[in-house]
Amino acid sequence: MNNLKPCTNHNSQLVSIIMAAYNAGEYIKSSVQSVLDQDYSNWELIIINDGSSDETANIVRSFTDSRITCLWQKNMGVSAARNRGLEVADGEYLTFLDADDELPPSSISSRVAALKNDEEADIADGVFEVFDSSSGSLLRLRYPGPRGPLLRRLLRLDESIFRNGCYLFRRKLLGDVRFCTEMKHAEDLLFFIEMAAATNPIFAPVQTSTYSYRLNHISAMTDLAALEKGYFQLLQNINNFRKIRIAEQIPTYCKVASILFRSWVRKGNFLQAIRCALKVFMKFYSNSTFVLGL
Repeated sequence: MNNLKPCTNHNSQLVSIIMAAYNAGEYIKSSVQSVLDQDYSNWELIIINDGSSDETANIVRSFTDSRITCLWQKNMGVSAARNRGLEVADGEYLTFLDADDELPPSSISSRVAALKNDEEADIADGVFEVFDSSSGSLLRLRYPGPRGPLLRRLLRLDESIFRNGCYLFRRKLLGDVRFCTEMKHAEDLLFFIEMAAATNPIFAPVQTSTYSYRLNHISAMTDLAALEKGYFQLLQNINNFRKIRIAEQIPTYCKVASILFRSWVRKGNFLQAIRCALKVFMKFYSNSTFVLGL
């Protein structure tokens, strides 16, 4: 268990929590309440209402806490919404919360404590809870991987390190990195890979629950065409990062090929599974020969 002392006093560093919301009326009230229930008090919650047409705006307005700010924009997608939140965030620490998920009560305090007690670390995460959206029952727990450099583990798509972009990280890591608004899948993974490519931060694990993810059975994983497009955009973008050598990308291509192959097999489309895996490896061959000038 984590023995770090939580940081709860008002003189602690400000934490910016960024929430993109689109037609999130069913769950956003509990999501916001989970922030209000934090045992760490020095936070700001920036909600970007991404053109919602349901009750999202009215529900958010019902909260009167001065630490909550709501911005409105026409519907431009989660990446554009998060980017807007990053532009106005004032916190020394930054993190994201999806509008249908929740933060356990010590989510912020435990991760801030981890970074305060480990000055070499710049990014922290803890136990990831997965709940069924219909029944509310706990499906599984995912425990964080060990302390250490982050980049190579992100390139391996290591699920003990990366779940859905819910890290808490120091502002200095952000720099000019922003979410790619052209991507509909894997954009959060690309965001943190680009960040890690610039700084290769040290990851600090927290052995308490820091994120509660609500599993919706209608997700990007069910739209395999969109999933496939997102992963190929990921591969192309990574290839464009000069600080990531082509040899370091091999685990990324292998993992993406495996994910897409298994996803199509589960759909019963074996031919498409083979085609997709071959397409990934042809993409690697194309990119590597270009980089090496062959």
